[in-house]
Amino acid sequence: MSAIEHEYFKAGLVSAIGYMATMPAGSALALPALYRAMTNQLARVRAAAAKAYSQLAKKNPDDLPSLVHETFLLLLTDPYVIVHTAAVEALREVRLPTEFTDRVIRSLWNIVGAYSKDRSNDRLLSKFLERLLRVLSRTDKSLIGRPTQQVILSIVRNMNVRWASRFATDNGHYLRGCPGFGTLLLRLIGDPDLDEYVVEDLVAELAEVGPGEILQISADFRAAAKTCASSGSEVTDEFIEILTAAGAWSVAIDIARDSTDRLTDSAWDRPRKLRSEARQIAAALEGAAAESNAESVIELTRGWRSVEEQISKDDAEHKKRRDPLFDLRLPDRGE
Repeated sequence: MSAIEHEYFKAGLVSAIGYMATMPAGSALALPALYRAMTNQLARVRAAAAKAYSQLAKKNPDDLPSLVHETFLLLLTDPYVIVHTAAVEALREVRLPTEFTDRVIRSLWNIVGAYSKDRSNDRLLSKFLERLLRVLSRTDKSLIGRPTQQVILSIVRNMNVRWASRFATDNGHYLRGCPGFGTLLLRLIGDPDLDEYVVEDLVAELAEVGPGEILQISADFRAAAKTCASSGSEVTDEFIEILTAAGAWSVAIDIARDSTDRLTDSAWDRPRKLRSEARQIAAALEGAAAESNAESVIELTRGWRSVEEQISKDDAEHKKRRDPLFDLRLPDRGE
């Protein structure tokens, strides 16, 4: 057996310790082995020990000797990525006794600080940030106050778009109310490198941003909407709803107009374009009503009725032509 094979074999045996120690008969035998594994010179074995610890400690951590937890805390400060990553992952399963909480939080902040400076692995940084927030929230939700939010937001701003957007969709509820979060969300939504499937979740999170910040960043919505449209994501309705709720009527109208202008007058596009025009007029009508501009309300109401008539006429004239089964010849049953 080669040295690397021996290392993997030993790590596999250590992983089994956690399951064995959950049984009363195996606990006395497993604990000494777990201690040795957590201080082993091989990083892969120490990582396996972190996993074994999570299996052992997830049910009744208070029943374990303090030395078990003390030794595990060393793994959170381990310089090897495989080890401290495994230790952070173990915190998904384990809530250490309260006397160790401050040290766990401190260790997580140190890991996050190191990774945010190095910027070599935003995937892991995102995972560590998420675990830190989970520990803070289950310890005392007041710990995630404005200063903590601002620090985390500054870190997420510098992540690449893939991991920043994923973090924002999964953990955005922790950052709600933090000034600048809406700016980050809109920047991510308008990034041409953003995965299309994430847009919907980011827009839903953006809808939770307060009207004050929406007004401050409203001028940037139009460019983001155009970028989304060019990549196949249609956010016009959602953006209009967010903007009108905040009172940003002029931008909402511009976005509705842009959506209309992207459509042609072809037979297939015509019904969508007419309905887009109706949406555009509706946004303008709401804005005029909010400003108590009676003259504009009357004029826009006439425009709304005119578009409604055009929609009805167009639907009637092209009903058969737009039917996907129109002129499709089906074979006789007898053939």
